[in-house]
Amino acid sequence: MYEKYLNCVHKNDIIKKDWGEGLVFFEIRNVENEIKYVEQELNFNLPLELKKLYNELGYGFISKYNDYYFNRFISPIEIYDFYKGNNEYENDERREYYPFDENNIIFYEVSETVFLTLKLDGDGVYYFDEKIAKSIPDFIEKMLRHHNYYIHQQ
Repeated sequence: MYEKYLNCVHKNDIIKKDWGEGLVFFEIRNVENEIKYVEQELNFNLPLELKKLYNELGYGFISKYNDYYFNRFISPIEIYDFYKGNNEYENDERREYYPFDENNIIFYEVSETVFLTLKLDGDGVYYFDEKIAKSIPDFIEKMLRHHNYYIHQQ
């Protein structure tokens, strides 16, 4: 599903000098165990396309431009930490705006105030209540064509 981005993956703690064409991913060691743990602890299944992203690429950044947006695909354990209020998310005010409701899940950190979400039923990527892409691969392609397109279209 994500084969065309495999050259953007940094593996085994070896960081490439070339950060790629706007994408940077870091392999997740024991990814299957991490996904299984998160699913068991939160009592739901991650969307298949998100599992494939983690398995094939890991977590990472859309780094095409240097701006004040994070543009970060968060790891499964960070999803867990966010919803459980662990570590840096303990006092994170965003938890009020992105409650765990079994309909959608955060997966992408735009900035210190905003996440993008995935519908658990596979209905696409959302910026607040607005559908901005039909899938994660569609979202990546749109971002590489026009950085933060969904912010500027409003």
